[in-house]
Amino acid sequence: MQTFEHLDHYTETINGISFDMIFIEGGTFTCGDGSDDDNKPQVLTVPDFWIGETQVTQELWQAVTNENPSCFQSLQRPVDSVSWVHIHDKFLGKLNELAQKNNSPCLYTLPSEPCWEYAAQAGQHTKFSGSDNVHEVAWFDENSHLCTQEVALKLPNDFGLYDMSGNVWEWTNTIYEENNYENYLDISKNDSITIDNKNRVKNNEIRIVLRGGSWINYDDGCGVSYHFYGNPSDDYNNVGFRLFSFVSAKYL
Repeated sequence: MQTFEHLDHYTETINGISFDMIFIEGGTFTCGDGSDDDNKPQVLTVPDFWIGETQVTQELWQAVTNENPSCFQSLQRPVDSVSWVHIHDKFLGKLNELAQKNNSPCLYTLPSEPCWEYAAQAGQHTKFSGSDNVHEVAWFDENSHLCTQEVALKLPNDFGLYDMSGNVWEWTNTIYEENNYENYLDISKNDSITIDNKNRVKNNEIRIVLRGGSWINYDDGCGVSYHFYGNPSDDYNNVGFRLFSFVSAKYL
């Protein structure tokens, strides 16, 4: 039986398509930068976790679902035009079913907003994920040619993660609440906030945090601490996602 002790990354192969999950050691950090009332800085502690080296590609989405809903079609570009609901209902369950057959260390979901920002900061104090120079790390409105680009063409951050700034916004598992960070205090569960009323989600009565900025945004929108939101049932051609998993004790 394969063990996963002390791995810095894990390569998962699903229906012939491989992708890497990067192990991130948890710690204490300041989430948010105080740039506005909805992004007040707060000191938080996150546990160890796995996170995707890149945004989920169209190739991987297609390998799991046998479809490609993306507006900007190219297999190595991030999948776009997938709603939060669609990701949960049609992708993650099937992916986890296939990953179980690999004895995977990961139970795949989406990151909480604090875990996402911790990974994006990577212990650095840069405006964007990996650099203060947006052109080095991000596809945004000035260099994207107004469409998505293939993943991992820009520089990674110090955790080895690509496109945490720009290319496509990334869905999280955190409900967007103005001026309210109370729900960040317990992020030991798979979701930072338990979403138990599916009708409220599917009727777009709540909003879900988006992170990272996209190909159509100004550089400020790609800042490592900037957050925005989307309606969970809506799909957007500048929104995709990145895989995430808390570390399971049975693999340690």
